[in-house]
Amino acid sequence: MCLPSPAEELAITRSERWMDFHTLRMQGLSIRKIAALRGVSRNAVRRALRSSQAPTGKRKRAKGVKLAPYAGPIARWLADPVQSLWSGERIFDELQLIGHGGGKTVLKDYLHRVRCKPQPAEQRFYVRPGQQMQFDWGELGAIDIAAHRTKLYVFVAVMAWS
Repeated sequence: MCLPSPAEELAITRSERWMDFHTLRMQGLSIRKIAALRGVSRNAVRRALRSSQAPTGKRKRAKGVKLAPYAGPIARWLADPVQSLWSGERIFDELQLIGHGGGKTVLKDYLHRVRCKPQPAEQRFYVRPGQQMQFDWGELGAIDIAAHRTKLYVFVAVMAWS
């Protein structure tokens, strides 16, 4: 039986480790011996041997189950022009007042999914060459022309395509 080096051991995924624990157990090694060989706790080996399937990395429980009964009040708050500006913390506080016992992270994830995304402050638009020009007048200050002081004005034109 060839054991992987410590560097290779770090690269083993959870499902490979699960398979390794099961293989070593079928070879007759004790839980204590497997834990010592692999450098993990006995409880980690027990947990892997108890499970009938390799870990997939997916959550087994549904997210937001505790939040589901409060979807109505949250929807009403988000539809209201004033209450829709409430932060996630404020909505969490209000939910606690009406009996919600869940956590902030589940609420904030839910709000991130259902809230309207803010529109950008400026709207970009595109024009073809020669379609649009923007112009303005400007005052540069006073200058002397032939011993006479006068204001200097400029006309600025910018083609949108240039």
